[in-house]
Amino acid sequence: MDQTLSQLRPGYLAALTEYNRLYENKTRILRDYREKPALLQLLDDFDLRLAQHGARLIYYRSAFSAGLSRRAAEIHKEFSSDAETLTIRYKTVGGMDPGGKKPEQILPELLEHQRKHRQAELNSGLCLSGAHKDDLEIDIGGVSARKYASQGQMRTAAVSVKLAERDIHYDDNGEYPVLLLDDVLSELDDKRQSFILGRITSGQVLITCCNDSAASAAPGGTTLRVENGKLSFPVIASAT
Repeated sequence: MDQTLSQLRPGYLAALTEYNRLYENKTRILRDYREKPALLQLLDDFDLRLAQHGARLIYYRSAFSAGLSRRAAEIHKEFSSDAETLTIRYKTVGGMDPGGKKPEQILPELLEHQRKHRQAELNSGLCLSGAHKDDLEIDIGGVSARKYASQGQMRTAAVSVKLAERDIHYDDNGEYPVLLLDDVLSELDDKRQSFILGRITSGQVLITCCNDSAASAAPGGTTLRVENGKLSFPVIASAT
């Protein structure tokens, strides 16, 4: 999500870069303050600036994850022939609900979460509060994909998310990003392999696989083979 948003929104990339810098500095303070107690005088300032930039990150992430969830659910439904339902939830630090809120509305909640965890941070020497604790939770059929999904289901979900990100890029910029899929077909049945190969017909796509039949099934694609460490290119007949 960070990578995609950084490509789509320069403001997000700037906020993320500064957030990471502040996070590293705060972590050093929490780690070293016992030897250098004067460092604690800086903690309030770092907390405030972390919360300010974190509020911007959460604002962007909330809007993006909502769109990603809709797109990925549609793709996954078609991918699984209506057999499975995919849902994506954006889980924020402290379980706050950022939906529809502006950064200035999110900021007080982040500051309150920091206040409640200040002593725990001092005791552990770790930064326990902030946007770096956020995550995406993916369910398939109402249960956690991380805990209960099979390898095939995990791969289907991952591909659905990647294709959804690709569609969002296209809607935003008018062109598809380069899509790289490494050995994505090996855990999928023939129907799901055909869905992937049939759906990504636009843009530049590179897929690695170990199955000749799967490689040859790609419509309009070029197959390159690596044998004994050597890359073989297809023979292209010259015009006469």
